[in-house]
Amino acid sequence: MRERELRQAYVLKENQMETLTAVVILDSLTKNPQKYQLSYPPEMQRLDNILTWMYTSDLIRIDKQAGNTPCYAFTEKGQTLLDNFRQKFKEFIEFFDVFCLFDISSLEFAFASYDALNVEDWHELKSQERFKDLRIAVAEFKNIDPIEIVFMNFLNSGRIDTESELWELSLLDGSYWTEILEICNTAFHWYELGNNDVEARANTEFMINKGNEVVRQLLLNEEARAQQTALQEKIEANRLTQQAQANTTTTQNTQSYETVVVEEVIEERVVSSVEYYDPYFYDPYYVSPCWAVPLIVIW
Repeated sequence: MRERELRQAYVLKENQMETLTAVVILDSLTKNPQKYQLSYPPEMQRLDNILTWMYTSDLIRIDKQAGNTPCYAFTEKGQTLLDNFRQKFKEFIEFFDVFCLFDISSLEFAFASYDALNVEDWHELKSQERFKDLRIAVAEFKNIDPIEIVFMNFLNSGRIDTESELWELSLLDGSYWTEILEICNTAFHWYELGNNDVEARANTEFMINKGNEVVRQLLLNEEARAQQTALQEKIEANRLTQQAQANTTTTQNTQSYETVVVEEVIEERVVSSVEYYDPYFYDPYYVSPCWAVPLIVIW
């Protein structure tokens, strides 16, 4: 039986909305420990409810340090939840975002041209309709919850603006989650990449491997640029040091002479940390441990 026939519509799991909202609130607490009050007026009942839920779920505790106004603070469980989400978010940016712009007909990734284009040309390329977003397809193929992937994309793109006033209430009113579920349920799915499941699986493996190659090359390019910048900075620092030493010697010596400054040749062996960077590069089925346990199961 085809995957299409087995598929059911995505729905929020129990406490999933609360858990994902709680993660972003925990992140806000790291930036401003005094941000949240211990109680709120009726018109802010939803915020009060989520904080109470986080407290009873042992994600936050009440900190009553002497001389300070009581406030919420992390529990070990809350820190574990946040750390897990941050690792997922990091991998989402590094390894999944590349699949947001894939041309199914030409098998081209827009990001393969990223380093060769200026800002204007890049925006023109990625706006072309031939590129499809296959991040949901990749998530499904790797048995990763697409709801988490879309939620992370909302955060990364600024769709959920955590800098706006009372963003927590907007996240809890339901409209974001309706949109997230709609995206998950109408997205392109991996089993649509072939005429049958066997063909679709083979095509998906090919796409993921090709996407991983693009990511790896982008990381190698970024590392090479960073190493070149560091080398140039070291050469310049060395030049300035020699110049300062030469000026000091000239000032101290009352005799007339010609100062010869020999620039030290700095040679650095470039060793790539990307070569063995991650199993993502070599296994289309690989999923790191942080994805193995869904956020809502960390209870």
